[in-house]
Amino acid sequence: MIVRRPNTIPVEKGGWWRWLWAASTCLACLCILGVTLTLLRHVSAPTAHQYHAELRSSDETVDLQLPARIPLEAIVVTAGEVITQGQTIATFDHELMQLELDNLRRSVLVGSSLRHCLLTPDIAALMTTFPAGLDAESQLQMRAAFKDCKLSHQENALQIQRLQDLRDRQSKRLIMLGQRAKLAFALTSKVEGKAATAIEFSLEQNRLQKQLTRLDYELRTLSTKQERGLLQRAKVIQQDVKQDRQYQTLLKSYLNAPRLQSPATGKVLRVRRVSNGQSFQRPITIVTMQNSSAVSYRAIFYVPQAIAESLQVDDEVQLSLTGLTPDMKWVTGTISRIESALHASVSLHDQMVTVDVDENTMRALGGRVEGMAAAGATTHAALVVTLERQRMNHALWQAASALILTRDFEDWTHALWPKGKQADQL
Repeated sequence: MIVRRPNTIPVEKGGWWRWLWAASTCLACLCILGVTLTLLRHVSAPTAHQYHAELRSSDETVDLQLPARIPLEAIVVTAGEVITQGQTIATFDHELMQLELDNLRRSVLVGSSLRHCLLTPDIAALMTTFPAGLDAESQLQMRAAFKDCKLSHQENALQIQRLQDLRDRQSKRLIMLGQRAKLAFALTSKVEGKAATAIEFSLEQNRLQKQLTRLDYELRTLSTKQERGLLQRAKVIQQDVKQDRQYQTLLKSYLNAPRLQSPATGKVLRVRRVSNGQSFQRPITIVTMQNSSAVSYRAIFYVPQAIAESLQVDDEVQLSLTGLTPDMKWVTGTISRIESALHASVSLHDQMVTVDVDENTMRALGGRVEGMAAAGATTHAALVVTLERQRMNHALWQAASALILTRDFEDWTHALWPKGKQADQL
């Protein structure tokens, strides 16, 4: 006889083993996940990227210029020659500079005298004011200047005199018109005739008076114009005299030391061919030298935008030069600039990275500093950019974040979790 208790659930024999197996499985999965995460924290993702860079010489070149209007005698250096600071590069023609200095003295004297003459109409008083001890050429130029000044004043006086004579004739006609009006008024007995005569002579008088007023205005305008012209010409002469005096001072300084010297120690790169005794109206470069005390280089390479975002200024990179030495040598450099690439041969989305390389680094790489220091010299180098080591979990997390931002992730989620009735069924 079996007695069943009410509201009791029958217990199946051996059911607790299933729960124990499930708990053990979950615990094992957690252990495996923990070990995996621990390994990921200690494993680094490969982050080294290699780029071919161009090593550009950024050394300082010095252009030695021949001063304006200074005659050259000779250039005493040649291309490729090593020179020291203070060494003579070129010499100036002493005799030609002395002749030019004498001409400048005459030019200053004649210009100053002509300017004074133009501003002073009394030319007769100035004809006897020649400085004592003038040579024949200076006296000749002074007389020519005074003659020019005298002709200028005479021309202005003739123009004024022409207008003045015309005004005087108009004034006489106005006076004669008044006398004729009085005579005609006296000979006319009728009132109507006197009125008509008065009106006629009054109209003529007004016309002559307007002409006389216009001539007075033209006379004043001409006088002002002439004075302004003389002042403008005197101003130009004053500027020329000022420039001649400055050039005179410069010539005196070069006469004391008629040579061009090197400002620093370096190497002559280029020499321009200039004839002996030749001079120019503006300074020109006759010798280009390399300043050996200021040699530096720049390693320039281009990286995609995604790589450039992980780079920063002062990040360390490794440099190696290929083709210069048989043994590969590596040195460490730092990034100095990161900027947008403005080069036609690269993509618009690439970034230009610059690494400064000093002379000591170049020597450590085995590069021939003397042979690469010329302006614009370039060579190809293999440059390995070693980024900061990145943990694997961080790399996976960044990959997952990048995936979420793409449309493929959206399609993938829609496939796993469809909307509407399909979602309800799941």
